[in-house]
Amino acid sequence: MFEDRLERDAALRRMVRRAGRDILLDLLELRRADLASRGTVPESWLACEARIRRELERQANAAPGLAIAGEDVMRTLSVAAGPEVGRWLARAQRYVEEHPEQNERRALVAWLREADSRKRREE
Repeated sequence: MFEDRLERDAALRRMVRRAGRDILLDLLELRRADLASRGTVPESWLACEARIRRELERQANAAPGLAIAGEDVMRTLSVAAGPEVGRWLARAQRYVEEHPEQNERRALVAWLREADSRKRREE
């Protein structure tokens, strides 16, 4: 965990989600001990650690999962059940990681329509 790699909020959110709370808390303690063994803990690390802990708290208090389901994708995009629905849900999950405030059904349905329209224009 190098703080320069976690400058962007989206990168930090992904790291927290992928690593998981328990492992990440252990890693934070290990990193702090490692830095302390070399002398002092840099302010840049303390700031990064504080951001990670805030994100851990935010994710712990957040509603789990996407605000849409496969049925919403099928209805909005007029696609049948299958792998395409899963691909759209994965895209929506990535979008929500970048824009957590958009994890509301209306916002995501609008995003689906826009993203599908953009995809069709590119094809």
